[in-house]
Amino acid sequence: MREVTKRTDPQTGELFFPKRANQKFARPENRIKFNNDAANELRKERGHINKPIHSSHLKIRKLMLGKIKAEFSFDYMEGAEIVFNAFTHFELYRGLLRPAIFEFIVIIDEPNKKITIIRHGRL
Repeated sequence: MREVTKRTDPQTGELFFPKRANQKFARPENRIKFNNDAANELRKERGHINKPIHSSHLKIRKLMLGKIKAEFSFDYMEGAEIVFNAFTHFELYRGLLRPAIFEFIVIIDEPNKKITIIRHGRL
């Protein structure tokens, strides 16, 4: 017969006898709270990146309603408070990697002060 040793619950610090070999928490509520706290902390750390991306995505979706491709001036985008300092990924478009915010490819034309947005993908 194997010896059962006490373990310490990482959430509450209480000692308990595990009923299973892989049991880490004394109660399911402790496991749920521990994992929720970890997920909330991660969301807080990523917030300064995710918030502008999600805000810009919602605004671009409204602008691009019913459109596949559209061109906007820098001033218009600034007035709409759409920022292009964070992207979700890069997408290959006409042989070049372009920044994208979810399903929208963003082409920034600095000399002409224009931004072209192209709806791309399945979304």
